[in-house]
Amino acid sequence: MAPPPNVDRRPTGEPGVGVFFYPAASEVKTAAWAAGTLGETVTPLHDVRVQTVRALAGRRRAEAELLLWGAGGTASLVCSAVSGVSDGHALTLRLDGTGFRVEKKVVEADAGPAAVAPPGTEVVVLRIGYSNVHTLPAVDERTGVRLIVLGPQALQVAGIDYQAVHQAAAKVRALRPAARDPYKNKGIRYEGEPLRKKESKKDS
Repeated sequence: MAPPPNVDRRPTGEPGVGVFFYPAASEVKTAAWAAGTLGETVTPLHDVRVQTVRALAGRRRAEAELLLWGAGGTASLVCSAVSGVSDGHALTLRLDGTGFRVEKKVVEADAGPAAVAPPGTEVVVLRIGYSNVHTLPAVDERTGVRLIVLGPQALQVAGIDYQAVHQAAAKVRALRPAARDPYKNKGIRYEGEPLRKKESKKDS
């Protein structure tokens, strides 16, 4: 979703994040466009009534004020957008298992038609115990979500859009969720994700 064409996007000279609610001519708003130092994002809203069309404030002050706006989960959605364009969102994934590794590579010119990205593009390669490896683009051109290799068994999913970051992280985790292995917990998990481990069956 693109920002509304009638929004004044010229620099305001004021620090912080700009939040624009639109349609500007309607009392009922259906989307909020947040612009900050890291970029801009559009968040759909569920027909919420607000008294202002535009608000400018630093992130901490904006969070305190936005909690008073809207109804239901609208305040949470807008605060998430403000946080995304000012600080960004990130989730860390851990790979647990013998031989499990993640690394960043550049697609070579002779990679062939099976390559997931054009030659010269950075990709992330995951080895998670299967006969084949999983190759993912390091940057999603559509959502702007980035995959950052933190170490041999650590991968960070980062971006300004909260929902896009969490969806991308969930897709990576779904390749081999550690929670599906109750005996060894081998697989991919969120950092800090609690896992239950069963004792292996013993012969009587």
